[in-house]
Amino acid sequence: MFAYFAALNLLDAKVLFSQQKVSELMDPATVGHRASLERHHLFPKAYLKTLGIVTTRDTNQIANYAMVEWGDNMKISDLPPAEYVPVLNERFSGKELERMYYWHALPDGWENMAYMDFLRQRREMMAKVIQDAYQLLAGEHPAVEAATIPVADLVGQGETTTVEFKSSLRINLHTGEKDPRMELGVLKTLTAFINANGGTLGPRKK
Repeated sequence: MFAYFAALNLLDAKVLFSQQKVSELMDPATVGHRASLERHHLFPKAYLKTLGIVTTRDTNQIANYAMVEWGDNMKISDLPPAEYVPVLNERFSGKELERMYYWHALPDGWENMAYMDFLRQRREMMAKVIQDAYQLLAGEHPAVEAATIPVADLVGQGETTTVEFKSSLRINLHTGEKDPRMELGVLKTLTAFINANGGTLGPRKK
């Protein structure tokens, strides 16, 4: 599990169902009275109990964990994934969902899968994410010359490890208030691009 979380940091992944990055919310400097990031059971334990799945070994499988913002964790509560996933997915475009499902190793239609089948498929996908992060760490990825790509093409291709869109510089879109974590996230992205192979940072249309 720790290897997978480290991979999400290396891949500059965003938190599940969020526009904020895993690295931003795992940073001790962003922690308030309650942790910004929480581990969530994708199939909540109370829901699994209704299916007759009650042992800790089964409910607390690593493949059943994902990192979400604490506010989303509260909203999800004990709802079955078939109920909460469609609602949370409405926040994102198709491209964003595709990237999010890759980072978080989620099979298409996972919310309607049988639990044990879901665990089996997600383990394999998590292993692939870890492998991709290791290759990135080892420098086995092609450098991207973002400056030679037209802006329209960059937007059309969506976010990558060298293209990042930000919805806000200072305002937390969930609370509507100024949030220093948002500014810190932009600064971290700029710093990461400067110290890597470069990148492109642009505004996200609402």
